[in-house]
Amino acid sequence: LTIAVFMWSAWSLHNFASSPTNLHINNANLEERRRLLDTRQNILQKISKSREKFYEKQSRRKLFNKESHTQDKSTLFSLLITVQNPDREDLLNNVLDVHAFCKGVQNVYIKLQPGTSEHIVKHATSHNSGKVKIISSNEEWEKYKHDDEQDATFLLSDDIALTCDEMNRAYRIWSKTPERMVGFFPFYHEAKKNSKFWAIPSPTKRTSLNIGQVYWNSGEYSLMSNRAALIHNAYLDQILFESGDSLCESFGLSVYISSITLRPPIAVAAKPLDLKLRYQEYISTHSDQSKDYIQSRNNESCLMNLISKNLLDELPTESLLFIG
Repeated sequence: LTIAVFMWSAWSLHNFASSPTNLHINNANLEERRRLLDTRQNILQKISKSREKFYEKQSRRKLFNKESHTQDKSTLFSLLITVQNPDREDLLNNVLDVHAFCKGVQNVYIKLQPGTSEHIVKHATSHNSGKVKIISSNEEWEKYKHDDEQDATFLLSDDIALTCDEMNRAYRIWSKTPERMVGFFPFYHEAKKNSKFWAIPSPTKRTSLNIGQVYWNSGEYSLMSNRAALIHNAYLDQILFESGDSLCESFGLSVYISSITLRPPIAVAAKPLDLKLRYQEYISTHSDQSKDYIQSRNNESCLMNLISKNLLDELPTESLLFIG
């Protein structure tokens, strides 16, 4: 396994440095390229080591769990709920009641935003699942990011509801490709000035973009919202304690991970319930709105800056929705 992981990492790094045809690195300065290459290598090595540790734990616990009929803790993940609606106690209560009792969820962490009422905090900490912990400061957030109890963190906004089965299926998909982002809200982007679906404009040609949500079997996607997604804990350093909730900001992690892996995110075939319909988009298996554009100059400019910041000229695309 170690040899295979090393060979895979070396192959990926070679492809990264040589700019494969489906993903090119722009002409940023050499220092920035080296920084990104070093970061990429460190993250991939960390993920490889955690996978080795995971399989070792599985082997040791397999017999014990079979005899005791208990769940293998190495298959559990942490649920990180970000409060985006600090004045809506009903949303957080619903999300906790739906997800905290899922067997795959070992701990529930709630990342508060400024303005969250004390009543919401009090109710959350006394939740009868006994799993809830509060992250209310940057210091507590830094401590969480360096907790090695689990490899996976399930990111969830406080206005999204999934079934336990959907969460578990997402984890099974993620466990096979832990370096990638696995989520439920895929988006496409395209340059307005031409019909190339994957095209990203040059940073010097400030071409505007169309950004839209992708539904079941409705086309390729290149972006994943962090509103409901599984990531490896090695990527948590990219998440700030006080994070925004704009459409583009929800793509920041997806663009960064694609720059590390050279691969697109993975969308799970599911029907997440949007409790607030923040983008006026309802998730449905049968929708004729797959080409509705979410047109915002701020989002367009933000996305182009994200791509440029991560030294990309193109984003890799995926066309499959994974069943798990």
